Amino acid sequence: MSHNIGEITVSKNSGFCFGVDRACISLQNAIDDNLNGNVDIYTLGKLIHNDTFNDRIKAKGVNIIEEADIDDIIEKGKKSPERLVRIFIRAHGVPVALTEKLDMLSKDYPFFSYTDCTCPYVKKIQKIARDASQNDACADESCFILIGSRTHPEVISILSYFEGEKFVFSSQPPSYQQHNQERNRTHCQGGKVQLGFVDGGFAADLAGLSIHCVMVKFILGLVAIGQHPNRQQSIAP
Repeated sequence: MSHNIGEITVSKNSGFCFGVDRACISLQNAIDDNLNGNVDIYTLGKLIHNDTFNDRIKAKGVNIIEEADIDDIIEKGKKSPERLVRIFIRAHGVPVALTEKLDMLSKDYPFFSYTDCTCPYVKKIQKIARDASQNDACADESCFILIGSRTHPEVISILSYFEGEKFVFSSQPPSYQQHNQERNRTHCQGGKVQLGFVDGGFAADLAGLSIHCVMVKFILGLVAIGQHPNRQQSIAP
């Protein structure tokens, strides 16, 4: 049976999210400015999770690289310093040590520069993680719990900013509650738990974590921020 579609209405809010759109525009501007082709443009990992977009930028001469490729790119650049090298950090962010390496390279080699396209929402959680481990009066007694996929670039990036004890899980496995009842009584008494990536469903299950602390500090992460009616104004770029 065939159906005739009379009209298709596209939601005014359809399309890329704010952070992804910001990263794509930044890269496209660099491509447009590279009229003479004198700049070798790279993205550190896939800029966004969209294969159509990534195929499109590759067709425009942008190469997708990984951290292991950086040293070779620098060596190549040293042999042709008249050409410029520009790397774009993906919207999900990268570990803090890698950002520091890129910053050092940009100071050591005039031909090299990088643009940080990390989503501002991700940067906010990075800051929460760093502040929790460096500025918290109870930093030695704190642990950081991140709800997400352990292998996701965004999670790897955020975890690198917390220097203390940290855990990642996407849901509550059967063994988690039993394991942490004893662990938290022993190690987290009187401490703080920095909790990122919290949504309403997980908040309802918090009691199952059996975190025995005097204070549990909730950090409303990306999901909560994304629900803000004015989310683009709710965080500084």
